[in-house]
Amino acid sequence: MERLDERFHLLTTGSRTAVPRQQTLRALIDWSHDLLSEPERTLFRRLAAFAQGRTLEAIEAVCAGDDLQRSQIMDLLARLVDKSLVQVEKPSQRDARYFMLESIWGYASEKLAEAGEHDHFRRRHLDYFAGVCDNAAPHLLGPKQWEYLERMAFEETNLRYAVETSLNLPGEAAKGLRLWTSIERYIEVRGHFREGRAQLDKLLAHPENAARDSIRAYGLAAAGRLAWVADDMPEAHTRHSEALTIFRELGDLRGVAQALADLAFLALDTQDLPCAAILLDEAVSLADQVADARLTAHVQHVRAVLCAVEGNFVQALALEVESLAIYLDLDDAWQWTILAWGVGVNAMVLGQHAMSREHLAQSLSGGLVVGNRWGMTYQLDAFATLAIAERDFERAARLFGASETQRTRLGLVPHAPEHPALKAVMTAAPDLTGSNIEAARCEGLDLGFDAAVALALHSDSFTPTNPK
Repeated sequence: MERLDERFHLLTTGSRTAVPRQQTLRALIDWSHDLLSEPERTLFRRLAAFAQGRTLEAIEAVCAGDDLQRSQIMDLLARLVDKSLVQVEKPSQRDARYFMLESIWGYASEKLAEAGEHDHFRRRHLDYFAGVCDNAAPHLLGPKQWEYLERMAFEETNLRYAVETSLNLPGEAAKGLRLWTSIERYIEVRGHFREGRAQLDKLLAHPENAARDSIRAYGLAAAGRLAWVADDMPEAHTRHSEALTIFRELGDLRGVAQALADLAFLALDTQDLPCAAILLDEAVSLADQVADARLTAHVQHVRAVLCAVEGNFVQALALEVESLAIYLDLDDAWQWTILAWGVGVNAMVLGQHAMSREHLAQSLSGGLVVGNRWGMTYQLDAFATLAIAERDFERAARLFGASETQRTRLGLVPHAPEHPALKAVMTAAPDLTGSNIEAARCEGLDLGFDAAVALALHSDSFTPTNPK
């Protein structure tokens, strides 16, 4: 938004040195604005409190007040559309969204500041979208998550703008941290790791968010989760450790159990099995006290990984199956995507190839159902390893090639399969070299996204479905 302010400085100052085209544009907007009634001018300038699109519901919530009634807004908005100061788009099966051209938005922002309303309506905008995100948070974990993931996608620019407000206006930083923490699931599923982490870093570093309260604790937990997904294990450990300390101070048993399980997972990454076991024992005990199904499933999943690291794939499979059943009951598509993958790889190493294939397909389908693309590289690697287990080495090479290409396109760091079950299969495999293998790998490297998915599923085409 600072760039927009600079871009429109010349336009809004009306400098005599402005190029003729800019002066003409300024004159046209001035002329249009002068023809507005006072209520139209009021709504026009208050629309600048938004960034990009706005729904009627949002406009009514943010812009009404003082000399502008909610009941007036629909009619006034229609008049601004008729006068080409506002544009409207009506996406299929979605509420209409109202937009301003950038030059008009800049002019409206100037008028908002001149009226002394800038900070007030930026706060109103922040409050509204903090509420939107609070409401969305539980839905992002349940049966309506696709719908709410899409809502967050439509509002991305407004969410960023709201966080900017929280960082710049006194007394608002906690709202920004709460807002951004509540959409961690959206950030994770849609792969916005860099921005998501950068915003959390700024929010957590803000002096107003230094208090050791639940807002900071859950913000730290979200930051730790995103660091783990982005493969930044030291940062994940730092964030989860501070979160654990605050959760203990607050007596938040659920938060303590979650943080313990997350730290146990990180301990497994460094092969510190005794530490992981100690952390998990306490997490299991607390999860039993809290009696929360989602927490139980998460702790069970980490226990399953510990069993796999110890080579007990039978127990690992049993625990993953139990956790998957919980997430299916909760209708949490993203989590059952992860758990189905866990079932698939553990079944694979035990020689249960049909079960493995079924669950890996379910995992791949689930990720695409919720609009996730980065996760499919893990599924391609697992399907490739399954092909090795089934002695179909050329197919495995094609799938590994396809995975490599997708990782490159998505900006992910290439790596060999890391789960103990995949490592066990790969260790037992013959040396995958030779002209036929290399040719198959090159074929995989040339595959696009849809073709790679179809290859994994032995299909000419693919339509994702929810297994429920």
